[in-house]
Amino acid sequence: MFSKLITRLRSPPLANAWRGGRLAREANQYVEGEYLRDLTKLNRDVGTVLYITARPSTSIQQENVVQISPYVVDSEGRTAGGVDTTLLDLMPFLESIVRLNVKDVREVLASYKQEQEGTGKSIPEIFRSRQFRFQKQQRQKSAGVKPAFSRGW
Repeated sequence: MFSKLITRLRSPPLANAWRGGRLAREANQYVEGEYLRDLTKLNRDVGTVLYITARPSTSIQQENVVQISPYVVDSEGRTAGGVDTTLLDLMPFLESIVRLNVKDVREVLASYKQEQEGTGKSIPEIFRSRQFRFQKQQRQKSAGVKPAFSRGW
């Protein structure tokens, strides 16, 4: 979580809501009128950190950035285009990183970013298509394998 406020001014409920790590303003670098998030200030292996943002230019470590669409609200307080499911769409991808115990998320992100450049798809879209291909391959493998035993039918 990034807060534009300095550490002592952040509200305690918001500060306690996130367990992953926090970067307050003083833990960032101010460059050309913008605060840049320096993930090394989290005091953990940067290979285990994902920075999810709609503004990827705000991170020093670009290899850790997962870009999402910005949350847009119209003048009446409604989300533009209906319900925003951007973070929900990203959940299966994030869960797979945890389930697979990925040691360095930057390697995974590099693969997805390379495909993003070629297709223009988002990470959730790429993840879904990769999962579909994997499941299809698994079904084809299992269809070609005969069972080890038979019931005699």
